[in-house]
Amino acid sequence: MTSLLLNKLRINILLLLFALTQLTQAQEPKATIDFGGELTNRYVWRGLNLTRSPGVHPYIELTTGNWLFGTWGTYTFEKSPYQEVDLYVSYTAGIFNFTLFDYFVASDSLMVNGNYFDYSSLDSPHAIEAILTISDIPDLPITFTAATFIFGNDYNSEGDRAFSTYLELGYDFAIGDQPLYTFAGVTTHEGLYADGFKCTNIGLSTSKDFTITENLSIPLTASLILNPDAENLFLILGLSF
Repeated sequence: MTSLLLNKLRINILLLLFALTQLTQAQEPKATIDFGGELTNRYVWRGLNLTRSPGVHPYIELTTGNWLFGTWGTYTFEKSPYQEVDLYVSYTAGIFNFTLFDYFVASDSLMVNGNYFDYSSLDSPHAIEAILTISDIPDLPITFTAATFIFGNDYNSEGDRAFSTYLELGYDFAIGDQPLYTFAGVTTHEGLYADGFKCTNIGLSTSKDFTITENLSIPLTASLILNPDAENLFLILGLSF
């Protein structure tokens, strides 16, 4: 990376830290910080199985007004560990949520260079995605998500930028008192998810609190996920903390 690019990166980081400082010091609205994690038996994302072992997924989020700044990660227990650390910023306006995600995937091996500051080469460990989510529509329990990679290591079989795109429609309902969420997702063309327009993610999710004592319970989620294109089926259990 050139010294000019490093200087620009340092300036951008300082500007971001300054902006976050101003946001946290502002009286209206107040900033809040939340952190936690989830333990899952597999990491399945949009119908793609990304790990071969259970993993832990920590997160930290800062919210102020309609803005949210966060980081989310994945660390697995397999022999060749999978590591992912993402940064994201989102803005909510009514039923619309706009998010920019910077995915960083690198080796979790000790003493291995992760090349975190490499945003320019074909081997960059980064991919940046723009996401639009529409939800919380009055009297209409559906969620629509449209996501497209706009920068980074997202290329098709010809070596051109793929702009991999994923569209998902979800629906909230219940059977008795048990909440359920069903969803279906497609990719529009060749890219990260498939070699063309394909359905890659159909599923059903539910959640409940597993009571241990009168004052202690553990949130659990379960998802049955089918990837019709890959002809694969997953049953995922998650424990939040």
